[in-house]
Amino acid sequence: MCAGVSPNIWYQGAPALQFEPGLNRYLDSQHASLLFSTGYRSPLNDFQRSEGRELVPTAWNSARVLLLPGLNLEDCATRCSQSLDCRAFNYETRPTVTCKHLPWVGDGNNAEVKRNVNCDLYEKKVYVRKCIVSKGEDYRGKVFTTRSGLTCQQWWSKFPHDHRWTPTATNGLELNYCRNPDGDRIGPWCYTTDPERRYESCNIPQCKDGI
Repeated sequence: MCAGVSPNIWYQGAPALQFEPGLNRYLDSQHASLLFSTGYRSPLNDFQRSEGRELVPTAWNSARVLLLPGLNLEDCATRCSQSLDCRAFNYETRPTVTCKHLPWVGDGNNAEVKRNVNCDLYEKKVYVRKCIVSKGEDYRGKVFTTRSGLTCQQWWSKFPHDHRWTPTATNGLELNYCRNPDGDRIGPWCYTTDPERRYESCNIPQCKDGI
């Protein structure tokens, strides 16, 4: 937890869970029971947290950061979850509380992960995990080779294989990364650059834990 963050955890649609300072226990067990009985799922569950880290954009990308001062942590996460342009966010607590939405995660050349004791980095799990859940319809990783080692064809390209798919902001068909837009039971797949092999599974492993 960043310095300055309140020990009270607030959830939309449910009473706050109060922690007694120094004892780390609930003061009102009925509040906890109500929270779990409502089936509330925190938007933070969709993010991987890196404590004391900040994703700092390169100078030429700094204008793409969306600043949202004053938002609480869950509102910051909710807005990022609902935005097609947000893949991660920095949550700063000092000198002021600031939510910073980012269009990347920390795995490329657009930004660099750095230490910052006043900030936590939250990245959407679908963009950073190396495994798939169920059939992998929401997989947004960067694997671009098939199970037999063939390079994937760009989704915008119709060569060497013609197809019906068109990349959009919502379907995740990005560059030549493995995807599963049709919910195929084989999991994420791609058209290949081999004229003799139309498409093939990418053999991305299943996640062992429910993440």
